[in-house]
Amino acid sequence: FHIHPLGGRIGAQGLVNWKAVFAIVTPGATEFPVQPEMALGAQLLAQGVDGSYFRFMPINGVWDTLGGYTGVIPVLLVFYGLLTAFFNKEFAYRGLSFFFTAFGLFVVLKNIGIQPFVWLGGLPLFDQVWSLRWAGPAWVLCAAVGSAVGLEAVIFKSTLRVAKVTEGEAKSGIYFELKRVFARSPFYQAFVLFALLMGAYIVLAFLPALLLLLSRAELFSASMRPFVLPALFASSVVTVITGMCAFLLLARAGVKRRGVICALICLGVVELWWAVPRGYQADWLYYKWVPFFTGLVAVFLFYKNSYRSAVLFCGLFLAAFLIIDFYSPVGFPERQDPFKKAPFVEFLRDRPGEFRVAGAGGALYPNFAGVAGLKDVRYVNALLPEEFHRFRKERLHVDDIDESTDSVLWFTGRPERSKAVISGSGVRYSLVTRPVANDIRAKLTNYSLLGVKYFIMPAVPLFPFDVLPFKENYGLGELGFKLVYDNEVRIFENPKALKRAFVVYNAGRAGGWEEAQNTAFDNVLKLDEKAVVEEDVALPAEGGAGNYNAAFVRYEPNRVELIVESDRSGLLVLTDLYYHGWRAFVNGAEAKVFRVNGLVRGVAVGKGKSTVVFSYFPLSFRVGLVISLCSAAICLFLFFGFKEKRQRCR
Repeated sequence: FHIHPLGGRIGAQGLVNWKAVFAIVTPGATEFPVQPEMALGAQLLAQGVDGSYFRFMPINGVWDTLGGYTGVIPVLLVFYGLLTAFFNKEFAYRGLSFFFTAFGLFVVLKNIGIQPFVWLGGLPLFDQVWSLRWAGPAWVLCAAVGSAVGLEAVIFKSTLRVAKVTEGEAKSGIYFELKRVFARSPFYQAFVLFALLMGAYIVLAFLPALLLLLSRAELFSASMRPFVLPALFASSVVTVITGMCAFLLLARAGVKRRGVICALICLGVVELWWAVPRGYQADWLYYKWVPFFTGLVAVFLFYKNSYRSAVLFCGLFLAAFLIIDFYSPVGFPERQDPFKKAPFVEFLRDRPGEFRVAGAGGALYPNFAGVAGLKDVRYVNALLPEEFHRFRKERLHVDDIDESTDSVLWFTGRPERSKAVISGSGVRYSLVTRPVANDIRAKLTNYSLLGVKYFIMPAVPLFPFDVLPFKENYGLGELGFKLVYDNEVRIFENPKALKRAFVVYNAGRAGGWEEAQNTAFDNVLKLDEKAVVEEDVALPAEGGAGNYNAAFVRYEPNRVELIVESDRSGLLVLTDLYYHGWRAFVNGAEAKVFRVNGLVRGVAVGKGKSTVVFSYFPLSFRVGLVISLCSAAICLFLFFGFKEKRQRCR
């Protein structure tokens, strides 16, 4: 099940304003402290009882729609390489230049809503993905490859000799005139690039930044106003200076090849350093000019082939930056180990047995749970089995509503859901906020089937409606829950959680998984005693209860091993989702995997001791693996082919 069906509009949804694209070359212009109410996605902020804000969804600002940045150096290099490829058929990297430049431009133009490139978002598969954020690595990779081709063009230009004009080159026309002009000196090609690209930047970005600076008193809040000059306008000045330096270097490409390349690389590092946000206060942003101009001196020395002096100034650049960063009142926080486990995570990992957890109110998110090695019943996923989608919607929430895709995607224990509201203008969605503990109390049987033994709740009440329930342990004590951890979060133990693997000796029959779910959960069966399956399974005719023991030997994402001992034949139920491609082996012999209760997996076991293995290595994965290996081989072949071609050209 995909929450964005084929033929949808998600691929062309939420396109960014074209003016925001200038942040790609001048990202430092966005280094502002933003009031929470002004943030992109502010409607997803929740204000707690203490007045602070809490995020239940990612709020990433403009970078959520741009996906990355390059600075101006790669842009100039990409088009320098493109011009070289266009006017020189003997240039070894023409194909790379054309392909990666076109691909990157297509993606960026699509993201800003330029026709006809928007149709990319309507292609199959692309129409199921909101690509603004996820396309960032694609077009940034294109810019990186295009920049590398641009550096190769600098080398090519330095070795190019103006030969006698052949009959073909004597042809008239703009193309051949430009080819002859560009062949005489790299200056002309660099000048055309600088005039077109930097001219457009000055008119469309630098001058508007100057107007914003002059009008900052009327356009910006008191907290943002001090940053207009040192962040927005100063970063635009840096882009212009960097572009001018790059032009001067490219204009000398035919004279000092090695010096030009080293200087361009150094200049690119200095430019991207400026763009890295450090969280400085407005007054401290002015000090960034010291490392910047020190870096420019290093660029000049690299160009002059004075490498020892250049390295010295690189050291001064680094020292100046570190001193500013050390003494600045605000900067990056101390480096932390992102994989360091929180105390409550260690507490849960030390608990015996196999179990699942569920967070609420942002105390534990599913993606973090996965990194921490916890098995969370919740998810952040656009792709999931349809059986679980329906089960989640109807049987893990107390309110069955018509919801938007973001509620389906973010099943994280958020206190709010997007509910459809039908009006005369059509269907719109509004946020409905309610205590998450209501879901737990009303649907405890269903959470228990999936083996949810621990519920992680916030350590403090986040909303006014949580204050009283918080004092009363969210009403979970009435269900027999025990508060087993009370520190940075509260953890409640569910005494009714079923084992992750158990054996039943009674089974009913259903015509499909929907009917199986209805029968199992609407009739409130004792799910650890009777199962509902969609095919015949051989069980004892007398039914009843039996004695068994099911112990996990190995539990991995693609392989689960158990030892089962039973006094008679039965159906082993593993409360992991049923999905096509899983295979089961009982004592080494392959056995049929049953869909149990329209949701989880099961396999028939005989009397006595059985070794049961569930394995996931489907045909689709094997085919994909073969295709990937073939693609890798082709890439290696092309790499060495290009390398040989380059050597021949040189």
